[in-house]
Amino acid sequence: MKEVSKERFVSDISMHDNNVMVRKPFRISTEDMRRFVRLEVATPVTMRVIKDSLGNFEPDGGSLTFEGNILNVSPGGVLVELDHPLAENDIVLIDFRLQDVESIQNVLGIIQRVERDDDTYMDGIEFVTRKDLVDRLSQAELDLITPDAAHFQEKILQVLERYLYCAEPDHKE
Repeated sequence: MKEVSKERFVSDISMHDNNVMVRKPFRISTEDMRRFVRLEVATPVTMRVIKDSLGNFEPDGGSLTFEGNILNVSPGGVLVELDHPLAENDIVLIDFRLQDVESIQNVLGIIQRVERDDDTYMDGIEFVTRKDLVDRLSQAELDLITPDAAHFQEKILQVLERYLYCAEPDHKE
């Protein structure tokens, strides 16, 4: 059985210089041809579908709960490996821990890409805020979603900022 890398970009974050570093326990990855960054993680994830592409709405994710593994995360999204396919444009709530260091709960996301990979599915999920959902959900539906999900983008950026930093450039005289 050949080993296949399942690392893929979900959302690219531009690096303006070569001084971006990451603190332990995380590892940073860049792609030689592009200068983008993501954190490689291998952590379990629980996802609850709150509105599927067919229009079914369950604000707490009720019966549509899936477990899988996050393969990488960036400020814009995650790549998740699942045994069951979800559909593009499904709206999900995501719960996970980053390397057993940070617990992230009730994260709003939209499935942007689904690819089959042998017996699993690779789902690229974009992180979104409530404002990003005003064209996809009615006001009544938005009101039923847990208030904790409203401020995800700010929360994940705060978490990542604790680990990503710019190193001082070497001064050669």
